[in-house]
Amino acid sequence: MFLFAMLLAVAAPQCDIARYAPAELLDREEHFRDSLAVVDRARLDRALPRDGNDGVAVCVGRDGAACDAQAYVKAFDATGLMPRFVAGLCSARGR
Repeated sequence: MFLFAMLLAVAAPQCDIARYAPAELLDREEHFRDSLAVVDRARLDRALPRDGNDGVAVCVGRDGAACDAQAYVKAFDATGLMPRFVAGLCSARGR
């Protein structure tokens, strides 16, 4: 199991979040980021540095969405945004 799935399973055991494929989870994470207020988005962006092509800096040179999705989860956790992300994810998934 990927680290992000384990983190999310602990954060929201009532949701079946592990069913999300990395690309689907990344899409949800990016949508959540885009929906944030400017101050929250800035805080998240400080925790999740980007490369020059707007990719996640720690994932440059890695194929697939798993690295980016995991990096977002770590940043959500570090910034305290995890509960809001999980709440939206759970409600979108239908619990």
